[in-house]
Amino acid sequence: MSTTTMNRRRVLEALAADRDSKSAGVATKVGIGSAAVVVVTLVALWLAGFFSTPEEVLAIRSLVDAQIAELERVGRNEAPPSERRSTR
Repeated sequence: MSTTTMNRRRVLEALAADRDSKSAGVATKVGIGSAAVVVVTLVALWLAGFFSTPEEVLAIRSLVDAQIAELERVGRNEAPPSERRSTR
């Protein structure tokens, strides 16, 4: 190989490496920016109550907890069984 060909290859390799490093930097910046936007959005939704338990579910949980407490009192003979009959 001649010296000119080797020099040309080195120059082309240097250009390719420089081009790849610049495009990777832009892609990294875009990725970091996108991740930051996603994190801020999720925090804002959490603060706004988007991920909280709906009121209907909380009401059902309180009813079930009350029934469980009553059944535990009946099981310990602290209270008579309730007179409520099932509609089934």
